[in-house]
Amino acid sequence: MGRMLQARLTLKGTRTLLQNLFGPDAIPLDQDVKRQRKTEGVAGNNPKEWKRSCRVTEDGTLCFPGSYVAGWLRRGAAHVKDKHRSLKSDVEACLEPVIDDVLITNRVWKPGTEPPHFCTLNPPDPRTKVFVFVTGVVVGKAHHVRYRLAAQKGWECSFEIEWDGSLIGAGQMEAVAIDAGRYECFGDGRRLGCGRCEVEFELLTPEVNENGETEEVDEEVEEDEENNDELEEGEENGEPEADEEPVAKNAPASMGARPVPVRPVSLPPRPRPMPHRPPHS
Repeated sequence: MGRMLQARLTLKGTRTLLQNLFGPDAIPLDQDVKRQRKTEGVAGNNPKEWKRSCRVTEDGTLCFPGSYVAGWLRRGAAHVKDKHRSLKSDVEACLEPVIDDVLITNRVWKPGTEPPHFCTLNPPDPRTKVFVFVTGVVVGKAHHVRYRLAAQKGWECSFEIEWDGSLIGAGQMEAVAIDAGRYECFGDGRRLGCGRCEVEFELLTPEVNENGETEEVDEEVEEDEENNDELEEGEENGEPEADEEPVAKNAPASMGARPVPVRPVSLPPRPRPMPHRPPHS
């Protein structure tokens, strides 16, 4: 295994995020719970469905499982090409899984209250940060009404990832994360474009070159090296320095002008005379 790299990703949602968590509570084993759920709503329309498919902390902060991150980056790697193939298989091989839940820090639903219900992904009131999205779906020949807990666009979250730097460099992983936020989605409603976001990539561990040295160089040192390179190039090309006065090309050598070398001019060979032939009689 090569050197492990770490980076912090900060996401800011540009589309509404829908929650649809399928856990053990979705199909309970207790028969009493099954009978109680049959009395909620009617077949195909249960207004309390969203309470079993959401993921919220005890203080009401919305979150999603850390396992979503690996799948999200894997789908985003399909858009990044390395020569004639994508980085999808490399991301699957070198990315370490995120175990903890990812908190959506600016989207909080107070437990014990009922969020407003809307049939649109963009509520008319911009102050509505958390709501329940209501929509109709067709499953086979049956029509159902679905209820999903939603976070209005502008949601923010942050998490750290770790991967093997021998397969994917920091620049490639940054391209994977940016394309994942631009073209792929989190949560439910991906075909509707829900869950897209802007990504900020911050590398926490510097990359190491073949000699075992870090690639981080001080900016002042880089500027000094660039200035030295420019001076050396100017001296090689015969350009005058900033403090020296330019000297005319045709000035004599006593004034400091450099003698111009004279190149010999080669003339083309003279043509040979053609032999005289008498005209035909």
